Amino acid sequence: MLVVGNPEIFDIRQEYQLPPRVAQKVQFCSYIRKQLGRKSQNFIRSKLRLNPEKQLILVTLGGGEDGYRLIDTYLSSLVLLPASHKLRSLIICSPEMPLEHQAALKLKAAVYPQVQIDEFTDDLMSYIAVADAVVAMSGYNTTWEILSVGKQASSSSTKN
Repeated sequence: MLVVGNPEIFDIRQEYQLPPRVAQKVQFCSYIRKQLGRKSQNFIRSKLRLNPEKQLILVTLGGGEDGYRLIDTYLSSLVLLPASHKLRSLIICSPEMPLEHQAALKLKAAVYPQVQIDEFTDDLMSYIAVADAVVAMSGYNTTWEILSVGKQASSSSTKN
């Protein structure tokens, strides 16, 4: 039995009290992680028009089909920030998010010039590396991508 993970963090043999015959068949494969981003931080900051004093908040949803409420809540929270905050928000919706949800979010985001909404990137790791903070659905892949570059994150597993 192959297990993604490390026994030092969570040993399923002990936690699930596997019988010895089953426990001896467990092989831990460590954690799956992606390679670091392909684009340089300077390239991404330039592409997003981030001057040195601006911070980037990346909002990402993994698959994205159930992330409408997370983005809607994030956009609603922007009105609470003092004008002195120099933030830029990049929201990656994902192609799996229903088009009507994407359209509603783009309409809501239109009042915030510091917000950019994209449907997809094939190099999320580059954006995670540049981000000052990441707001994300807490799926396995996204969580490990954030942790692998040592970013501060706020996550949500809330479903619609």
